[in-house]
Amino acid sequence: MTKPICAVIGVGPGNGAALARRFAAGGYTVALLARTTEFTGNLAAEIGDARAYACDVTDRASVERAVASIRQDLGEVDALIYNAGSGGDLADARAGLRTEA
Repeated sequence: MTKPICAVIGVGPGNGAALARRFAAGGYTVALLARTTEFTGNLAAEIGDARAYACDVTDRASVERAVASIRQDLGEVDALIYNAGSGGDLADARAGLRTEA
């Protein structure tokens, strides 16, 4: 059985990291999305079952690339947490995660 996937958009040292740790502790594989992977790469190593992805939520193409990478690396996202502090459009993130039925 594969683990469910949680994507946390907007991971920094505060709420984003805390949410990622909590979902990982709850049995999820976690995709950590932030503008750069400097912090999230270290957090992924700490958590263990997590991967860092560069994603600028103000850039639709960046969101689409990140979502495509998550799908390829981990599979479909089961839980999405939008924690980006400013900018971006939640509709872009949702659109990127929609699957064809």
